[in-house]
Amino acid sequence: MLTSAFGSKRRRKAMESRVNHKVEEGNLEQVADKVVENIEKEVSGTKTTTKNQLELEMPEAIPPQNRNASCSEEVYDVKDSKVISDEEYSGLDEEANLVADATLDQINEWKKEGKYCHYVLVHLDRLSRIRQTKLHQAKLLIYFHYLIQLLKLRYQDMKRKDPLPTVPEPFKNHLLNKFTLKSENEHGTTFRSFPQRMKDKTIAYAMVVALLVDGFSIDFSDVHPDFKIHMSRLITIASVLGCHIQSSKNLSTGTPTKTAVLTIPLYTPGDKPRSKRT
Repeated sequence: MLTSAFGSKRRRKAMESRVNHKVEEGNLEQVADKVVENIEKEVSGTKTTTKNQLELEMPEAIPPQNRNASCSEEVYDVKDSKVISDEEYSGLDEEANLVADATLDQINEWKKEGKYCHYVLVHLDRLSRIRQTKLHQAKLLIYFHYLIQLLKLRYQDMKRKDPLPTVPEPFKNHLLNKFTLKSENEHGTTFRSFPQRMKDKTIAYAMVVALLVDGFSIDFSDVHPDFKIHMSRLITIASVLGCHIQSSKNLSTGTPTKTAVLTIPLYTPGDKPRSKRT
């Protein structure tokens, strides 16, 4: 009050600035409190989200699933047009042969230079000795690698004319059309976006491919480094795919890990965790 009545012009201006700052600070705290409250509600809601709700949030987020299957092999059909199309599967022949015929020196060199994503690199020396099965696994690994290349796309990458320069055709076009959204602004300019729900869909498809490679039992420590999402989110996606989640130990390191197992009957909400056999 004294400053307002008798202070100089400079001091009165400084006082008004401090008062305004306090008002803005108070408003900011109210907004921040509201945001925190909304986040807490969202997190608490996520904990009780059911499988059906997840599927509603992610339309067509998982490949066609046969919940009436009598064995694990019948749950997902890799050659189904909604998993890997015939054109894509045939197009993997050349690179699959290179992977299947790779020598130990080549594999070590690929690991050193990071030619493929983590999951592929740890599986290069685990491939079947049966030629036909080996080529099939190699195809799945390459397709998994392409899905991870897609997951790495950032907002800036989506603005480029070619967002996936390291992925050849026909895979580039198929992946962009299946897992990203194409929109048009008011000026008629088309652009692509890659929202979280589409990233979840990409991860779900990649998980199915990994299940087929690993004989329907995935060590999360093999796939988690490539997906770069919170483990709880990855477990949720695996559960939606029908997997039972088990605690285990990594065979190579001996460290505790979790395993997603696709077995009949498929996991459904409300199922009790299966006890681990000793």
